[in-house]
Amino acid sequence: MEIKNICIFGTGGVGGFFGYKLAKLSEKTNNTKTFFIARGEHLLKIKNDGLILNTPDKKGSPVKPALATDNANEIPYIDLCFITVKSYDLENACKSIKDKIKEQSVIISLLNGINIYNRIRDIIKNGIILPACVYVGTHIESAGIITQKGGEGKILFGTDPLHADFKPDKITGLFDKADIKYQWF
Repeated sequence: MEIKNICIFGTGGVGGFFGYKLAKLSEKTNNTKTFFIARGEHLLKIKNDGLILNTPDKKGSPVKPALATDNANEIPYIDLCFITVKSYDLENACKSIKDKIKEQSVIISLLNGINIYNRIRDIIKNGIILPACVYVGTHIESAGIITQKGGEGKILFGTDPLHADFKPDKITGLFDKADIKYQWF
């Protein structure tokens, strides 16, 4: 599995935090392209000026994804997809992205809830879905600006029950390069 196309579906506080880091890496390496799915004024600001991430340690500079859109049909097939919408938007997000998921695509959902894996799998039949949770306190400060106030920005994730033999080496390698903290279970 090669990771070329990364989608952040829901580029708000949590999605913007991780999307920023992945888009920054994409700018440096040109090996991957990062796509943001957002909406409203936040989307317009990202399209025009890029996304900024401010952390307690550092004020960020703008980063631009390969494409920022509110229409999943505009992005290519996805190798890695972060779903970071609110729980009530999960079904619509999955329906709009399911045709972009290949058999070897990996989905990491950063939503609270014990049934998230099942809710995604009910709609998206192919791909590898890695159950996850995240420790980060972020919010949209203003359109195009994400602010981290707490948490270490760490993803905890584990095995898809349907793909118990999946090895996360490509994902963890990408996380290392993008300075994303993680723990694999």
